[in-house]
Amino acid sequence: MSKEKKNVFQDWKGYLRSAVFLSIGFILIAMIFRNQDWGKLTAGFQQVNYRWIIFSALSGLFAHYMRGVRWRLQMAPLGYHPPNNHLFYAVMNMNIANFAIPRSGELIRCLSLYKTDRIVVEQSLGTVIMERIIDLLSIAVVLFLAFLLNMSLISNFMAAYVLEPVQQLWYRLTGNNIWILLGIALLSLLAFLFIKRQAQQSGIFNSIYQRINGLKAGIFSILKMDQKGRFILYTIVIWLCYFLSFYLYKYCLPVSSSFTMGQMLFVFSVSTLAMILPIQGGIGAYHFLAANGFALLGATFEEGLVLATVIHSVMMLGVITVGIGTILRVFVFTKEPVVSEYSNSTEQRILQEKEYH
Repeated sequence: MSKEKKNVFQDWKGYLRSAVFLSIGFILIAMIFRNQDWGKLTAGFQQVNYRWIIFSALSGLFAHYMRGVRWRLQMAPLGYHPPNNHLFYAVMNMNIANFAIPRSGELIRCLSLYKTDRIVVEQSLGTVIMERIIDLLSIAVVLFLAFLLNMSLISNFMAAYVLEPVQQLWYRLTGNNIWILLGIALLSLLAFLFIKRQAQQSGIFNSIYQRINGLKAGIFSILKMDQKGRFILYTIVIWLCYFLSFYLYKYCLPVSSSFTMGQMLFVFSVSTLAMILPIQGGIGAYHFLAANGFALLGATFEEGLVLATVIHSVMMLGVITVGIGTILRVFVFTKEPVVSEYSNSTEQRILQEKEYH
């Protein structure tokens, strides 16, 4: 297969994967809303206090801005000092790209910064990979805090939505028949051995090992940073803003106004897991996890679904609206890079390009 045909095949494969996951998201949405009482849902949406949405959206937008400010710290050791507004444009361009095609945003983010400041894509991409590792560590910390503050709540969540469904499915399949149980055990062993062999041949174990090494490298890279204190502080501010943006939604419905900060942290941590999935914007998965999380706190499923839908819709609307603006600002209205007074290296690169042309 020629290189051109291989690239076309990979492109179509990526588009097909994105379409499949988007379809899964819409199927989840259809399944969640299919048997709901639309009268209760309509009444719930009418009860929403939309004034708090403005403050929540501003908090989320500030978190995205701070991601750009934190990114500037990573750029400094490379000799680049782009202005914060260019970094903010790049972050928002990443968000809207991920909404269209999952995992494409990292490259778009770096291309955006190349467009505005001529920063080499390969170098900026390295900082983005490190940032993704830090995000995974941050999510792990959030989950750990949520677990400490809500041990009984999380155990109830696992029992209701993991253990009980598995037990029910197991009983339906086996009926506790000893021969069926032995057959399933044998098939499971054979499947495990087959998957293990395939994984060894395909290099999955090496990939997992490399990811673990990447996590370790990400941690040590922070410790080696000149401004690691500011980097950690900015990371804390970013996640506090994300949580504040989510927490303010408790005032949107009367039933949620009594939820404690720890309880809201529980639903925040659970719903954040949906955003890790390769489904555009976590569609469907976010609604399911957040609605069930709110239901465990005492709301009805309809009330939880209303709140989850409002939160997710506002997030997506903000990303799309601001993202379209930043895409146009960078890739349409920016004719040539703007030379920053803080970066001699940027000016030198632009002059070199002009001399070359």
